Amino acid sequence: MPISTLLRTRRQKEKEALKKKILTVAKRIAIKEGWNSVTIRRIAAEISYSLPVIYSHFKDKAEIIYLIANEGYDKLMTELSA
Repeated sequence: MPISTLLRTRRQKEKEALKKKILTVAKRIAIKEGWNSVTIRRIAAEISYSLPVIYSHFKDKAEIIYLIANEGYDKLMTELSA
């Protein structure tokens, strides 16, 4: 496999890992302190990244909340189907 393909694959995995970390931190804040405490600034501080890094992965707070809610909905539907 060419080195450029390996680097792209690694970068994609790192990007997905960071997106997952952002969502995990947002969910943890929401569970502990409520959705009003979930802010882009707070998430960035919690994971030690700048605001532009968060915005490079997500449009806004609403998108983060939507994805977390959608994940919860998917889990609920899986449980109900079982």
